Amino acid sequence: MKESSNTNSSSHIVYALILALCMAPMAGDAQANFVAGMDARQLSQEVKVWLKSGNSLVVIAKAAHDAGLNSEQVASSLIESGQNPAEVVAALIKIDPNAARLITVAALTKKPAQASAITAAAISAAPQQSRAIILEALTVPDVNPSDVLSATASGGSSDK
Repeated sequence: MKESSNTNSSSHIVYALILALCMAPMAGDAQANFVAGMDARQLSQEVKVWLKSGNSLVVIAKAAHDAGLNSEQVASSLIESGQNPAEVVAALIKIDPNAARLITVAALTKKPAQASAITAAAISAAPQQSRAIILEALTVPDVNPSDVLSATASGGSSDK
């Protein structure tokens, strides 16, 4: 009789362990939340959680924007997490078009060697701001001006 209660107790422990292991991934997702006022380290960690959870750049951009975070800081964190800078710029500008210049500068600051692709993505996402984007991009240190200007031809008109 003692043997059956010990077996019963062991099976409850096994079930509890399995349940805990199954719920562990969901606990991380449930805690994933952007909060206004996050410092750079917190934002970087949160971005990694969202990326690891399989969220798209647009979903991450929207959640961060809805939380009141600066889009340029989100751009920096996404790029530092290994995301394609041009895709980051396009996604963030789609969600926060008023920050197009700041998003572009943040991306160019992180990846100046990709100036042509980043600038073209920004111009394509916000063609009405192309002149301002180009002028701002030309002020970023280590960015080759000819890369920025070549993006004008591929990204759109600079007078829209």
